[in-house]
Amino acid sequence: MKKCIECRIEKPPTDFQWANKRLGYRNSRCKLCYSAKRIRPHNEVKKAAGIRYRRKLKMDLIQGYGGACTCCGETEPVFLTIDHVNGGGAKHRATFGSRYAGWYIYRDARDRGFPPDYTILCWNCNSAKHILGICPHKTT
Repeated sequence: MKKCIECRIEKPPTDFQWANKRLGYRNSRCKLCYSAKRIRPHNEVKKAAGIRYRRKLKMDLIQGYGGACTCCGETEPVFLTIDHVNGGGAKHRATFGSRYAGWYIYRDARDRGFPPDYTILCWNCNSAKHILGICPHKTT
């Protein structure tokens, strides 16, 4: 029998995860306490802080580039995104090698003082530019 340091209940060794199976050591917390400790409010706090940071970063970027789509004038922040003026956005994101690459680009643009190689477009204009090579707003 082994006593859990969290709940202070003696339990059979099989109720404890392996810490080092080769040496025969088991964790000091039982599986139940270990899983309860892993799902703690701290993770939710960190997640909310990350969401707030990314939202502020996007708003800084939108304001730094004029606050609206440079093609159609859309101002709703949910619809706006960054665009590489000379193309090559996919290649640029790939250099970061992370699922957060877009946010790294946002931060890079903000830290460099909003350089002219980026602009703000709405998703429609950005997608049209990608698919057609030019936004339909520019052809009329």
